[in-house]
Amino acid sequence: MVDFSASRLSVRGRSLAAVVAAMLTPCALGQLTPDDIDRLEAQGLREGWTFSVGLNDATEIPLQTLSGGTPPADGDSDRCAPPPRQDLPDSFDWYPDGVTPVGNQGHCGCCWAFGLHGQMEAALLILSDKTEDLSEQYLVSCLREDDNCSGWSAYQAASNYLSTGATPSYHCSESGTVSEGQLPYTSGTDGSWPPCECSYTHTYFLESRETPWSGTPTVDDLKTFVHEHYPITVGIQTTDAFHAYTGGVFNACPSKTTMSHYVVIVGWDDSQGHSGAWHIKNSWGTDWGESGFMWIEYGCLNVGTWATTVTFDASIIGVPPCPGDITGNGIVDDEDLLGILQGFGQCPPCHEDCDPATEAMFGIEDLLTVLADWGTCTPAS
Repeated sequence: MVDFSASRLSVRGRSLAAVVAAMLTPCALGQLTPDDIDRLEAQGLREGWTFSVGLNDATEIPLQTLSGGTPPADGDSDRCAPPPRQDLPDSFDWYPDGVTPVGNQGHCGCCWAFGLHGQMEAALLILSDKTEDLSEQYLVSCLREDDNCSGWSAYQAASNYLSTGATPSYHCSESGTVSEGQLPYTSGTDGSWPPCECSYTHTYFLESRETPWSGTPTVDDLKTFVHEHYPITVGIQTTDAFHAYTGGVFNACPSKTTMSHYVVIVGWDDSQGHSGAWHIKNSWGTDWGESGFMWIEYGCLNVGTWATTVTFDASIIGVPPCPGDITGNGIVDDEDLLGILQGFGQCPPCHEDCDPATEAMFGIEDLLTVLADWGTCTPAS
């Protein structure tokens, strides 16, 4: 392992010239070796990387196996994005209290399942104080006929969880989440999967799942969702440097790589890196990165593409205890007032009925409701 922020004449006892010479041979498409790490370290010294690389449990698995993300299918174009806020804090993080433990997908290309559940488990924890471990194995074993470990889309997988209009699982014609206790994850061992036994207890359902932004959302778009809701599932490109990341702020950002992976953005810090960095949760175990997490500069590796959001059925996570709680954070304050004023005379974001003749508009009645409910929410009578 080497810290690229410091100049060195040798790397792990080898001359810099020898390491640079080794760098000329590209990394094999498979698990990384000590020679591959030497090449990456030399590249980092040359390019000024601000992170370290090294062998870890994930580098024992081919990158192509770990990177199992695909984009939402054609036509998956739900657009329900809230307008970006301009008053966001310089740093914000749901880690550690608002995220569940890091998973390890192992030898199965199901980052889409771990990425989706990373957002859903965080939402349940944040919105209802429920610590849940959802079964990725259910998604892998039950949703499709075959190719279960060859990659898929988080958006498409989430369709099985919808309370209305769900896509039933292929093998069982069932829908809704299954707990890890019912069907533990085993596909990581060798890329195989146990049969879907059906008759599972399905606990949680989604009101909606969306791809709110056309293309890659802006930094403020992503910040707004994470700040106002919970962590978000996004796509990212993967490289050998990403594969071998062990800590620091990732800033190796080649212009051309292939999108192939899902992670979860849990926070950000504008003071990190060149102009700010995301804090992301991966699904390659805690031996990778910083205990399974990474700091990566905004825009690097196209992080944020394929952003997918979910909303739980209100009967599961509850509804705001008072009408004036526009943001749903349990208190009516200046954020709710600002939301009304910014949208005054307009439909609330993503409202299904945006007819000025209806009550779908923010108006005087909404403003009076916020003022009447000011303070800690109490259940409406």
